[in-house]
Amino acid sequence: MKNNQMNGYIIWGLLINSILLGSKQFIKMPEGIYCFGMGVGIALVLFGIYSMNHDTTKIKNFKRNLIKKFMKSI
Repeated sequence: MKNNQMNGYIIWGLLINSILLGSKQFIKMPEGIYCFGMGVGIALVLFGIYSMNHDTTKIKNFKRNLIKKFMKSI
């Protein structure tokens, strides 16, 4: 295990989930938006847990190259 600190993925996932859970109580929002946001938050938390124990440089390089190709096509 590299370290026991929370990384950015876990922090952002928990932040998104907590904002959505809190706002659901006071603001009426469509169920699709709520479920999409919760799914994104959960996915970020799970990826953060995975990246604590595994090397994710290949995934980061793939995302970076994908964004570069997309920006060149525009």
